Amino acid sequence: MFSYSYGWAENNCISALSNESVFVTDPYDGTYRSTDNGETWQQLLTGGRGVWTIYAEDNGLLLGGARDTIWYSDDLGDNLVGIKVPFDRDNNITDIKRGNNNQLYFSTYETGIFELDILTIINDTKNTFFHYELYQNYPNPFNPTTSIEYSVPSSEYVTLKIYDILGNEIATLVNEQKDAGRYEVEFNAINLASGVYFYRIQTSTGFVSTKKLILLK
Repeated sequence: MFSYSYGWAENNCISALSNESVFVTDPYDGTYRSTDNGETWQQLLTGGRGVWTIYAEDNGLLLGGARDTIWYSDDLGDNLVGIKVPFDRDNNITDIKRGNNNQLYFSTYETGIFELDILTIINDTKNTFFHYELYQNYPNPFNPTTSIEYSVPSSEYVTLKIYDILGNEIATLVNEQKDAGRYEVEFNAINLASGVYFYRIQTSTGFVSTKKLILLK
């Protein structure tokens, strides 16, 4: 069964559907999905996403409310797209409710309540422009796992590798063709010693970027 360590019960952090799907979210532990009434769980988003509230419907709609982002999926989390919202990062989305027709209502800590049409959200995901980016890992420093995100604007071959401070290759996290989009991969350093490491992305179109990560045990 799922162990829920923080339990922000004042938020709408659990959503259950008639098809035995259950969604649980915690801003620190991450967002999880079960398709068998809680017997087994799959992590959809890491804790670094800060998702405070979750909303799901049997038709496949899944929404997660975070600090400055609405996470949207039309297949109950198999594919998730982050949509930026126009208010401060520290103003968390704390609740999501469905109104009449296609209207959705989002409450926040300080900004109040705002309204969006589901079709607007869907169109925003279709028009999302991805660019080359290698993001800073989270958490950092870490022990023993951390998440690394990257985005590419077109379909191309991507490699993402870990190196030690001497330049020796430690691990290959990604080595495959990727469509345009934003991706997240987990790095587990349980068998490595504390220290400074580097992660480097390279694409078939020539984009290269390197960042530092720190393992503290």
